[in-house]
Amino acid sequence: NIVIFLIPKWSVFGLLTIPAGALSAFVSGSLVRREKPLNWKVAAAVLGALICCWYVPFPNPQGAYVGLEAPFYPFLLHVPALVLILAFRGRISDFINSSDGRMMALGVSLASYAGIMTEHMWGNLMFAYLYFPYYIELKGFRNFIRALIGSKEIIGMGFFSPKTILKEASGIGDYFMLYLPLSALERAIFLVAAVIIGLAVIRMIGGYLQVLGITPLKVKTVQGKGSE
Repeated sequence: NIVIFLIPKWSVFGLLTIPAGALSAFVSGSLVRREKPLNWKVAAAVLGALICCWYVPFPNPQGAYVGLEAPFYPFLLHVPALVLILAFRGRISDFINSSDGRMMALGVSLASYAGIMTEHMWGNLMFAYLYFPYYIELKGFRNFIRALIGSKEIIGMGFFSPKTILKEASGIGDYFMLYLPLSALERAIFLVAAVIIGLAVIRMIGGYLQVLGITPLKVKTVQGKGSE
């Protein structure tokens, strides 16, 4: 199999996730800029394209089409990130470049959330289409879940489950939907850490970047008492 040949099992995690961090930084970085071509529009396009890829039934040996088995998965974490980008647009950059600490925190939070969701969706796609179908026996997992819950319905499909266009579910949708609460908690922790670190970095070097003319960032300075 060409996928297994190019990506051996021992290195698959590292190879598949290399672009994730770059995409995350690219999206977050685009949101802090107003200048074309790298601005909120590019960030929205990247995240939107990844969300759309969730629903593309890429061929794979086990017929594991995650977008058909877990169609509502992106609506809980990733679509809200895209909606926030489209709602705030260039104001995210204004928030981050504000001298108001609360506005700055809001801007950093929005940019970080979008970047984290971009990274997460990339990882989901890589594991759903290039890892699970080739290295994991999904039907065994599916049968275990069916026996455990006593139902043949696809988790996450709700009342659509009996009418699914799939003749037989692979079980990949069950995996992602069951793992979703843990993913949400994990990303929430990442977001808090990103905001804390981001604000600290801005406070430390923002003033220097403004002096150098690299950024319009306005950082509050504490006025000391003059000597008598």
